[in-house]
Amino acid sequence: MKRKIGTALVALFLIFNITGAVDLYSKPPMWHGNASTVEGDGIVVQFLENKPWYMIWMPGKNNTAVYIVKFNRLIEFLDLDNDNKFNMSIDHMLSHALLYSAMWDVSAETINISGTIEIRITLNAIILVQAIEGVGGGATVGSFNATFVNHIYSTNVEVDAIPIAGGKELKIDVIISGWPWINNESKLALEIVFAGMFRGRQGIPKCVHERYQAKNKHMSRVRLAGEDAGYYAEFRYQEEAKIQQAAHTEPNMANVSSTNCFSKDSAVTWLVYPHFDGTLIHDPSIYVGSEGILEMLLKTPVIGIIVVAAILIIAAILIKRRK
Repeated sequence: MKRKIGTALVALFLIFNITGAVDLYSKPPMWHGNASTVEGDGIVVQFLENKPWYMIWMPGKNNTAVYIVKFNRLIEFLDLDNDNKFNMSIDHMLSHALLYSAMWDVSAETINISGTIEIRITLNAIILVQAIEGVGGGATVGSFNATFVNHIYSTNVEVDAIPIAGGKELKIDVIISGWPWINNESKLALEIVFAGMFRGRQGIPKCVHERYQAKNKHMSRVRLAGEDAGYYAEFRYQEEAKIQQAAHTEPNMANVSSTNCFSKDSAVTWLVYPHFDGTLIHDPSIYVGSEGILEMLLKTPVIGIIVVAAILIIAAILIKRRK
C-alpha cells in the first residue's frame, strides 16, 4: 500500500512539473502584419482580407486542417413567437448589415502585464444598415459602429472570471454601438458561419452545440471537427452580454440565446441579442485543441525529454515494486 501511495505521489509530482514546464517554455504570441496573422504557441489565426473572418489552425497543421469562423452579418428582426430565437421561416426580418462588405481599419499592439504578453488586434468599421427587400426596398436606413477587439495571451488568464487558455485561445470583444433600429420591439441576430479546408478540400465541419459552466458563468460552445483533421476548434461564448447606455456608467447584463442550424451542407449559428440603447459588448472566443495529450506534451524537445524521463522513473518504480 505504501508503495502504491508513493508511486501515485511521484506521478502527481511529475504531472505538476510537466505542466509548469509547458508554461515556462511557451513562446510569446506574435503578430505578422503583412499576412494579417497572429500566432500563439498552440494557435494561428489569420484575419482574411482584414475582416472579422477568421481562419484558424494549429501551428504546422494548415496543410491538414483549417477551420473558418465568419462573422457574416447582423439582422434586425421581430421575434414573432417570442422564443428568443431567430427563425427565418417564422420571424420577420427588418434590416441587415453585411459585415464582410465594410472597409475595416486594423491596428495591433503588444502589451506586457506582469510578464504576460498580450497581442491585441482591433478591427473597426462604420457599417451601413439596409432594409430587407419588401420592407424598405433595400434602402439604407442608417449606420452603426462595429469593433472586434481580439486578444491572445502568452499564459493562462482570467478575463471577467472566464478562463482563457494562453497561446491557444483567441478572445474577441464584439462591440456594437449606435444600431439604427427600425422597430422598438425588435432584436438583433449575429450570424456566424462555420466552414473549413481539410487536406486541401473545402468542407463543412461536424458541429455540436453544448452548454457548460466556467466558474459561475453560464457558457455555450460549438465544437467544430473536420473529417480526419486530427484536432478540433471551439467557438465559445458567455450567455450574457453587457449593455452600456452611456459613457462612464455601469453596464447592465442581458441574456444571450442562440439558434443553431447544422447540416452536411452548411453550419450557422445566430447569437440573439435583446433590443438595447447605446453599446452592446459580447465576448466570444475561439479555441483549438487536440484529443492527444501526449502529442501536446511532445510539441517541444524539452517537453519530450521531460515526458521520457517521467516514463522511465515510473517504470523503475514499478519494476522495483515487483522485486
